[in-house]
Amino acid sequence: MKEGDSIEVVGPLGKPTHIESWGTCVCIGGGAGIAPMLPIARALKAADNHVVSILGGRSKELIIMRPEMEAARTR
Repeated sequence: MKEGDSIEVVGPLGKPTHIESWGTCVCIGGGAGIAPMLPIARALKAADNHVVSILGGRSKELIIMRPEMEAARTR
């Protein structure tokens, strides 16, 4: 691109997650899929759900946002 060229930005795309109090909710994600799951887990917790998170990655060291997801879960 050159200076002055324009770009088009769209978003957010997709269907929003419906949040309510269901009781127990399991959030499962891996790799980059963990990042968009964090606000959903937080909202589910705020709606008085018991939140369980299952995170995956090629190795333990590659699992991102683990402390944030642990804070969003309930025990």
